[in-house]
Amino acid sequence: MNTSDSPQALLKRAFLLTSFGLFDDAIQCCQQAAALDESPLSDTLHGAILTASGKPLEAIKHLLPIHRAHPDHLLTSLHLAEACFLAGRHRRGWKILNALSDDELRQSPWADLATSLRDTWESLVDLQPQQPLVVPSH
Repeated sequence: MNTSDSPQALLKRAFLLTSFGLFDDAIQCCQQAAALDESPLSDTLHGAILTASGKPLEAIKHLLPIHRAHPDHLLTSLHLAEACFLAGRHRRGWKILNALSDDELRQSPWADLATSLRDTWESLVDLQPQQPLVVPSH
């Protein structure tokens, strides 16, 4: 890490590394940014990267304490809800989404993300998770 890296620069780097599938490096940037800034954004992005890398249960474990410490941080709530849905914890995901204030959402830059998340999971409500493939042993 360059000593002149700001938390914002580190988070931009994390976002770019994620787009190349370099999840561990991206998480490291988030951790470095979190050490420099007390905002929940670095830890929230860390959780979002865990979800994107196919680890929604780890993301939930990471995001829950952040959500408890910052219950009004909308982006943390949205990424926690997404991780819950992807981990099959639909009731918890809905509880988080339904707790969000409609007024707050309308005024937020994340309103489209929240609407998209709600619409996606409402359209999938009747789908059941696929059972894991079991290979018979002989």
